[in-house]
Amino acid sequence: MSQLPSGPVIDLDLNALPDQVPVPPPAIYQFVITQAPEVKPSKEPNKKTGQHSNVVWVSLELDNDGDFKGFQMMDWLAIDSQQGQIRLKRLFMSCGQSLQPPLNLNNLVGARGYCVVSNKPDTSSGRVIMRANLGDYLIPGDQGNPNQKS
Repeated sequence: MSQLPSGPVIDLDLNALPDQVPVPPPAIYQFVITQAPEVKPSKEPNKKTGQHSNVVWVSLELDNDGDFKGFQMMDWLAIDSQQGQIRLKRLFMSCGQSLQPPLNLNNLVGARGYCVVSNKPDTSSGRVIMRANLGDYLIPGDQGNPNQKS
């Protein structure tokens, strides 16, 4: 008589699944922001100053029809730098939000925009894993933006 394993048991057959999470192919995707972005200190201190930067953490999902609808992505915008501030500006513009201060991050919940997704290899685990990379937010006037205003 066989003995059942102790502890929680899950009745799933994982054999048919791929060994890595599929990533969306490089393209322009519509996205929706799924929760209020948060301002947090960066995980690592700035190499020049030794100080932690203020970072806006953005959680979004791809919203195009197809296999990658609902694919979750994270972006972090270091708002202590001009580059991070420009990315935040482009996020607000892509979502059609006002740039008038103060910027209310809660207004981004449910907002939609367009972004460029690319793939890049990640070797931090000692093996090569393809990762989806959020390259940029598209704003009116950008080449390839499906939401062009004439």
